[in-house]
Amino acid sequence: MRRILASCVALCVLGIVSASFADMSLTLTNVSPTGFVEMDGPAIAPSGYSGYTFYAGVMDWGYGSSHTASLYTYCIDVASAINIDNATPYTFTFTSLSNSSNVFTSGVYGTAVANKSATIAQAITNLWNFAATLTNSPVSGNVSNISAVNAQDFQIALWDIIYNFGATNVVASPTANLDFNASSGGYATIGSLAVPLGWANTAWMDAVNNTDPKGVSELGLTALVTTDDGQSQLYITATPMSLPQSFGTGLALLGMIAMGTAGRSRIKNFAAQFMSICGSVA
Repeated sequence: MRRILASCVALCVLGIVSASFADMSLTLTNVSPTGFVEMDGPAIAPSGYSGYTFYAGVMDWGYGSSHTASLYTYCIDVASAINIDNATPYTFTFTSLSNSSNVFTSGVYGTAVANKSATIAQAITNLWNFAATLTNSPVSGNVSNISAVNAQDFQIALWDIIYNFGATNVVASPTANLDFNASSGGYATIGSLAVPLGWANTAWMDAVNNTDPKGVSELGLTALVTTDDGQSQLYITATPMSLPQSFGTGLALLGMIAMGTAGRSRIKNFAAQFMSICGSVA
């Protein structure tokens, strides 16, 4: 059984959609490339899947009647659940990441995160700028060039920035807001988690100290905020892209998927969800 934790903001690896598309509808079709990581703690508790092993990688969203065209994203909220190939597409509206207080709201993320929304947005921008310099970059516009390890590490770093403010002492830590641990499969080990947490810490400290040269508005990051029972996404890119007007609504991102062992897919809905897609394999 696949269970997708929704209430997540995700990062899109393609392009900025024209601002003329106020609402878009998307269907999550796959998670790839991806790794896995175990997560626990208060941040993920509302999903009902604390302690599961989750997908950590690129979310593939389809749009149009056949869902053959794709948009790719990363998750940045871990509180709820959505379905892969849900019968009804999820609908989103666009919000600039520079308007961070409307993205990381207290009703969805809590007061502590909301109070640091501007720093979080800048840290995400810093992380994106760094990731763009890597071989097999996790923010490559060509998803086939992204390595599963880099996709996993980028996703973990995103979650650490949002929920732990770039802290590194959050591995097997019962006091962390979002606790990370070695996965039962994939690439995350206790030792290897130091890599994404190091990325997150550097991006966070640069945001706090205003040492990164590129600001949020300059990079042009955009959040897709859910307008239904789905999950909000962060559609991030530096290369503008327009989608055909014929599809009116339809665009989404990556996040967190919890995978069980048997049964059919189900959704856990939570009030005031923002957006999340992460994945758990149990």
